[in-house]
Amino acid sequence: MKMESRCNRRRKCIDGTTAAKLKGKKIETRNTKEDLKQAKRDAVGWWLNSRPLFDEIGEYQSARSNIIASGLKSQIEASKAEIKSRREEELQVTTRIKELNDQLDVTCKYIEQLKLKIQEESRKKSEMKQVLLMRKQTVEALRLTHRALLFETEASRASAAQALQYIFRSQSDDTTIQLSVEEYNALTRAAEEEISLNNWRVSVSTEQRLAAQDSRDLAFKKLEALYCPDNDIKHEKTENEIREERSTGSQDEKKHLPIIEEEEEEDTVFICPARSPQHLVDVTEQSDDTKLVAIRKKPSVLTQLRVFFEQNWQSFSTASPPQKGRMVTVLSIDGGGIRGIIPGTILAFLESKLQELDGPSARIADYFDVISGTSTGGLVTTMLTAPNKENRPLFAAKDIYKFYKENGPKIFSEDRLKGFLEKIRRLFVSFTGPKYTGEQLGSIVKELLGDMTLNQTLTDVIIPTFDIKRLYPLIFCSDKARANTSWNAYLYDVCLGTSAAPTYFPAHYFETKHEDGRTRTFDLIDGGIAANNPTQVAITHITNEILNGNFKIVDDMTPMNTTRMLVISLGTGAAKYEAKYDARKASRWGILNWIFDNGNTPILDSYGAASQDMVDIHVSSLFQALQAEQNYLRIQEDGLTGDESSVDVATVRNMERLSAIGNELLQKPVSRVNLETGMFEAVAGEGTNSDALSGFAKMLSDERKFRLGT
Repeated sequence: MKMESRCNRRRKCIDGTTAAKLKGKKIETRNTKEDLKQAKRDAVGWWLNSRPLFDEIGEYQSARSNIIASGLKSQIEASKAEIKSRREEELQVTTRIKELNDQLDVTCKYIEQLKLKIQEESRKKSEMKQVLLMRKQTVEALRLTHRALLFETEASRASAAQALQYIFRSQSDDTTIQLSVEEYNALTRAAEEEISLNNWRVSVSTEQRLAAQDSRDLAFKKLEALYCPDNDIKHEKTENEIREERSTGSQDEKKHLPIIEEEEEEDTVFICPARSPQHLVDVTEQSDDTKLVAIRKKPSVLTQLRVFFEQNWQSFSTASPPQKGRMVTVLSIDGGGIRGIIPGTILAFLESKLQELDGPSARIADYFDVISGTSTGGLVTTMLTAPNKENRPLFAAKDIYKFYKENGPKIFSEDRLKGFLEKIRRLFVSFTGPKYTGEQLGSIVKELLGDMTLNQTLTDVIIPTFDIKRLYPLIFCSDKARANTSWNAYLYDVCLGTSAAPTYFPAHYFETKHEDGRTRTFDLIDGGIAANNPTQVAITHITNEILNGNFKIVDDMTPMNTTRMLVISLGTGAAKYEAKYDARKASRWGILNWIFDNGNTPILDSYGAASQDMVDIHVSSLFQALQAEQNYLRIQEDGLTGDESSVDVATVRNMERLSAIGNELLQKPVSRVNLETGMFEAVAGEGTNSDALSGFAKMLSDERKFRLGT
């Protein structure tokens, strides 16, 4: 019970405390409500008081929005108008560009027509010149023939032999003629007039004969100087012998008779009784009333030349007549633009060695049966084999570098910028046409070669090209030109065709004529497309000539017999060690990058290098198969870098560097291509390239001397 009461008291205490707390909370809640009501009333009052401000702010915002919207709207309208205007201008510009392009196309066509017309007129002019020259020569020949006939006629009219024979016949005639004094005087006057006329004719004929003799003697001296410069004494002795034979004679009855020389066709002697005037003959013997006169008729110039050659053939030269050779000699020169300076330097060294052996007049063309060249190599080939006025090579090998140094900056002329602008310019040029117009190259080559044609070269030349119209390689060679007039193009046309490198120079068009008058057309680009290294082309040409039975240089020559060939192949350098391109870089290339990459042309570089090396691999294998590898010398520099590897950097510094590379290459060891790696590797025990060239010079000199029989 006590416990219950205690609990109840405690419960009551708790209830009292709780009630007090509840009461306090209620009071607090009531106060809070009052505060909230007051705050609400204050807020409503504040809101009512600030509503005009909010209305004003709303109006301001609305006005500002309208202003901004109207401004934006006006700007949008202005932008739309500007865009429309620009579109119209763009349309006008596009239309104008199209019109200009159309006009440009028309102009280009007109220019092409003019070029064709000019070429045709130039060709016709050249043909007319040739026809005129031939006609002049024909007229001159006819004039000389007419003059000779006049002299023959005058001489025959005044022939003492005929007069003496007539006198002889008149003396042997027993008929008596009775004449009156007037008739006798008339006949005497006529005879005196005829004698006077004959005197004048004889004097004129004598002057002409003496002039002809002087001209003939001068011709004989020139012939002697040409064929036998050291044989003057022998020739003079022969002339003296001839005079002695004429003076002595072979018959007793003519021994002391005077000689009257007159132009006739054969060497004949008339001996007859004479009663002749003293101005015609000299009388030395007399028998009764009859005078004996010997008249020797002098051979014509042609007859004297024939007799002279028969009597003095051995004195024209100490050498025997030319005979066939033992070895076929071939020179090949690669394409490579301005890098042609490298083989030019090597050729100058080779020619100097030949001159040490055979004298200062020795030239490259004297020693090679076939010289082949592609692109810039074709130009060098033509320079070495085209004849000058003395029928000797137009250029010595030492002059090749001078030609490039003088004309290279003109051929590869351009305004060079630097950095990004240069790349943009090159890129734009690569889209719009060839890098160079080719006009300078054309004018230089035409001025150099003139109207010379392919059949006039001093030795057989082979120049590869590629016909872009027929997509077929065309090989120009002197043998074809001599056999078929349609191949006998002007040398400058062939040079421009083989040098028309895509992206660098425009394609070259020209025409020739068949024998029946039909026109043959050529649409040519660089021969490097077909064979940048023309060595194999030259060997194949020789093989075809042998198979066709047209090869007359060497006896018993069989196709591909490299043991009887001497071949020198000169490269223009490559940039294999520079590694300008790689697969990771090329895998991202499109058409543009293959054509143009940082100033280079990867697709042309690739095709050119592949053509050079594949030919070298094939030719090396061919010579090695018959253990004749020492008969084949390939000189090439694989380590070009920077501007050295470019085909068109014609600065003075780069050209001097290319010449120095050629000289350095002479001092490098003889190298041959590794058939596995494609790289040139030195050959042990064969010395330097200069040593090898000296050895080749000795073999070439010996071969030429063998053919000349010296």
